Amino acid sequence: MTDNPIPVAPAIETRDLGRDYGAARALEGINLTVSTGEIYGVVGANRSGKSTLMRILSIRERPSRGSVFLAGIDTYRDPRAARRQIGFAGPLTGIPAFTVVEELTVMARLRGVSVGLNDTIDTLLQLVDLEDQRHRPIGGLSAGDARRLSLARALVHDPAIILLDAPFELLDPATRSEVTAILRELRLLGKTILLTATSVAEVAGLCDLVAFLDRGRIVYEDAPANLLATSGLPLRIVLAEDTGRLARFLGARPGVTATRIVDDHVLLIWIDGGTAVQAALLADLVAGGFAILEFGFDAGQADIDLTRLAQSA
Repeated sequence: MTDNPIPVAPAIETRDLGRDYGAARALEGINLTVSTGEIYGVVGANRSGKSTLMRILSIRERPSRGSVFLAGIDTYRDPRAARRQIGFAGPLTGIPAFTVVEELTVMARLRGVSVGLNDTIDTLLQLVDLEDQRHRPIGGLSAGDARRLSLARALVHDPAIILLDAPFELLDPATRSEVTAILRELRLLGKTILLTATSVAEVAGLCDLVAFLDRGRIVYEDAPANLLATSGLPLRIVLAEDTGRLARFLGARPGVTATRIVDDHVLLIWIDGGTAVQAALLADLVAGGFAILEFGFDAGQADIDLTRLAQSA
């Protein structure tokens, strides 16, 4: 007789979630499933419903209808148990005169952490690279360090699920890269992460799945690479050789709809197809002996038209 595996509940699951404010409908029909260990992005313009969704997922607000399950726990039936599963990080708030260590100590005690408190704080400061700022008042932190501290606060009770509201907002590229590295490390530690962003460019290299939220509805969900492939953005190819030979090669290739030489070593191409077409093209370029240094979408130029995605979904 073979033992049947016990089904594992998703880390985050919403069922027909909706939220109204009077006659205004902020969310409708939200069905999300985030598996344990995933990094999941919710992308949308301002006023698309991202903040409302995060307030509901972090149990700071109740939905008008539908259900939310965190690690299999119904947030309506047992909100206290569900809260223990999550850590929420948004814009840093607190008493400006508190030092970084004092802020983390207060948050840890509010979360019921007492045993090994000092070791926990030391570990978190090392994780988010704030060891040299431990005695600095939080009111004097840079935008990047404030974001790191907000993340550390969310982790004081070692939650399984981390909810991040716009974690890359106002960050310079270097700090954004450092925060991304921290989030990848957290995934290696087994954490599940759901974050919001206003552009796929912020999450393209990080998230396993991205959902686009438009006027309170999920209009599209896919891997970032697939979303970029349908966005109309060009692929950017950087060569160690002159682009002339590649331009001639691509000009006769089916599926390549347009090319543009940026300079002697950089070429932009528009293709008709998704990730499978991209992979086949890259394989052919390698087989053709092209000295490729970079091949992919320029995420910094990504600007997904949510209306177009909604119409095509």
